[in-house]
Amino acid sequence: MRRFDSYVSAAKADPRFYDTLARLETDDDLAARMAAGIGPDFSVTIKDIWAVAVAHSEQLPEMPDHGWKIHVSARADQAAAALDAVCALFQAKPFNFKCLRDMRFVRMSSARWWTPGQVGKVLAIYPRTAEECRDLLAELTPLLKDIRGPYVLTDRRHEGSQALFYRYGEFRALGRRSPDGDRIPIVKGPDGQTWRDERGPVYRRPPWVDELFPQDETEGKQQSHTLHGYRVIRPLHYSGTGGVYLAERVSDGVQVVLKEARAETGFSEAGTQAQDRLRREFDALTRLKGSGVAPEPIELFEEWEHLFLVEEFIDGLALISFIGANHPLTRNIDDPDTVERYRSVIAATVSGLRRAVEACHNVGLTYGDLSLTNIIVDPETHQVRLIDFESVRPVDVDQEGYPHTAGFAPAETAGIHDGRIIDGYGIDATELAMLMPRPTFRDLDAAALARSAHFLAAGLDYPVEDLLDRLELAADTALEDLPGPADLAAQAMRFATAVMTPERDDRLFPADPLVMATNPWSVGYGAAGVVRALHRITGEVPEPVRDWMRRSAPSLAKIPPGLYTGRAGVAWTLHDIGETEWSREILDTAVADAASWPDMPASILSGWAGIGTACLALGSVAGGERFLEHAERIGSDLATSGQDDGQGLHWPVAGQNFRSVGYDRGSAGIATFLLSLFCVTGDKRYLRIGRRALEYDLAQAIEHDEVMLSFPQRVGGGTSTPYWSRGAAGMGTALIRFCRVTGDPRLRAVLDQLMRSRVAGISVSPALFNGMAGMANVALDYAELLDAPEYRQNASRICGAIRSLASLQPEGVAFPGESLVRFSTDYATGSAGIALVLDRLERTSGDFNFTVDHLLDGHRA
Repeated sequence: MRRFDSYVSAAKADPRFYDTLARLETDDDLAARMAAGIGPDFSVTIKDIWAVAVAHSEQLPEMPDHGWKIHVSARADQAAAALDAVCALFQAKPFNFKCLRDMRFVRMSSARWWTPGQVGKVLAIYPRTAEECRDLLAELTPLLKDIRGPYVLTDRRHEGSQALFYRYGEFRALGRRSPDGDRIPIVKGPDGQTWRDERGPVYRRPPWVDELFPQDETEGKQQSHTLHGYRVIRPLHYSGTGGVYLAERVSDGVQVVLKEARAETGFSEAGTQAQDRLRREFDALTRLKGSGVAPEPIELFEEWEHLFLVEEFIDGLALISFIGANHPLTRNIDDPDTVERYRSVIAATVSGLRRAVEACHNVGLTYGDLSLTNIIVDPETHQVRLIDFESVRPVDVDQEGYPHTAGFAPAETAGIHDGRIIDGYGIDATELAMLMPRPTFRDLDAAALARSAHFLAAGLDYPVEDLLDRLELAADTALEDLPGPADLAAQAMRFATAVMTPERDDRLFPADPLVMATNPWSVGYGAAGVVRALHRITGEVPEPVRDWMRRSAPSLAKIPPGLYTGRAGVAWTLHDIGETEWSREILDTAVADAASWPDMPASILSGWAGIGTACLALGSVAGGERFLEHAERIGSDLATSGQDDGQGLHWPVAGQNFRSVGYDRGSAGIATFLLSLFCVTGDKRYLRIGRRALEYDLAQAIEHDEVMLSFPQRVGGGTSTPYWSRGAAGMGTALIRFCRVTGDPRLRAVLDQLMRSRVAGISVSPALFNGMAGMANVALDYAELLDAPEYRQNASRICGAIRSLASLQPEGVAFPGESLVRFSTDYATGSAGIALVLDRLERTSGDFNFTVDHLLDGHRA
């Protein structure tokens, strides 16, 4: 799962939908200042969040594809002065440069949620040569002598300056997309060499490029993992304002936590920065020393320009993990004794939390930032302790303006001068989150959050009315008064078409932020997935949607070939809505291009198995016979490219140092394609190889007891989830089809154990890929493909939990996307995938998730 930080950024521009930060309404004050500063022969154009200098004639030098670039880092209160200095030099000798277009972006650029490698980059300058870069650095140094900014982690800082940084990298976006759809920054060197210009928080340069300054050759080579007598073991968390590390004291081996605050980062509206808050946290821990509710403080020290707090390491579970390990509904357990034990766990946890917060109040402090990651619970004793005291403040001051976690503080804090009110709300919000951790949903739709709480409370026989009253949450419509599943699906489609934006090129339907990072067409996050839902549920595709597709057709050549990420899925979707010839043309190009696409995996999600499955789908219709030939060639290639280390067949992925498990990225999905190929051709080689591939992922199973079975996301580690994407529901997708074709009793026993466990439970998100819709869909697969109608009851119960999250909007019904802070209409995370499951539940319409079940009975094992 992606960092929550990416959703914080994507939620800034629109109150209902994820969108690019560039669409945030701003005054563009720095763009205006830049236009005035560069003179009448030049103008400014807006590109994303940047203001870019543009020449009216040929006065700006042509920018190379890559080279040394200069970044100017500046505090928000010095950004305008830094821009003025750069503009003054520009008037004397023009060069290519850009600046953040508005002061709001400057303030954001030092925030903890900003991409760490981009923190501090207020201006970027693009010299033509290394010599020009050195000259510009020399000339800018005295002009920026009073400017300070955050250290730019991707760069080296220029000697004698606190504001100038440089690195070698891409100037123009020339690289292709990865198979997953994200852009790969590429620098091309002599003799055809290529180098990935990755923007991680570390300085890098291509191996054929000399350092900009001779002294740089030795800089940074002697790096130690020991700081001030502490040896860093591993990072626990990292952000642009600093990291949190597990460490050990060298003198005695005691494990501790190091919290880092970088200089000039994390500025708040009140003017405090990350280091101020870390000092405030140390002071709070000192006041609480010996109380047993907080980490014991050890020391505060400075290393270079960074400030570090050393505190006791608390060995326990974050409350979010503790809930997952104990909640009976997530594990599909409803026996009265287990449910009663969990109610007791809630009571004990809330009581312990109340005592911890009261200890803060007793020393005059508001804790201020209760959340599911800041509360640590001992899994044996259930003792509760608090960590992360950065938001702490006196109890009796104005409580507005301090950072807090969404959903854990009153929606309006203005006028509150008693911190006990803030913490009291946080305790109640924590109790609600123990029913199901969905606090971020409150600010999007409080009424739907309340409705979902009633649904969960019924399953736990938990009294919730008084709690909801204290939190001022009230449901708008009871679950039993909502439309039925198929009607709800139709209303979700009505909402999707009402909020679509056919005038935009970057996306047609509101979606997960990944649509901006990948492409507007894909099944997962783009138009194709929503179009599939519209057609299957309503029987129609609105003409404005078809117009957008025709207008956007030229961009298809640039997107990856894969099934859920690119052209193969687009082709399949177009084929199903009647665009037969166009779909075949697109799939032809996908097959042809895949061979030359960089790092093409074997997977169903974005690789060869997914393309092969699309070929089977189109090849099973008259006129598409050539696609069956493509599918056989792909199957033969997979048969020879897999590796067997004794556990089964797997396919390594270039540049990946781990092996994925599951349907979408692991061997199970590849196995399912090979099984389908066997059913079409009758060639038992594909069945044998497919079975061997399935065995590889089955070998990774984690058997908790005779009931519980799960699969890790990767071999040897990773979170075990019940989801379709890299989880148990995805494994069920493969096993069901193997059981249908082979009738193997061993596989059926594994499948039954899997389907009795968390796959049949309740989870946080309603989504198809990483949520309950994918879990419900695999239950429907079991019911329909293996003639087990009792599994429809499982699907119906899960769909009840999904329906409880329906948001009644003026345009129809919406569902929250990943992180639950904005709505999404896409296939992977939003209402398109959810609606397809709801519709299937009521209409028994068969699997919609790009399988070829109609081919399974062609040959039996």
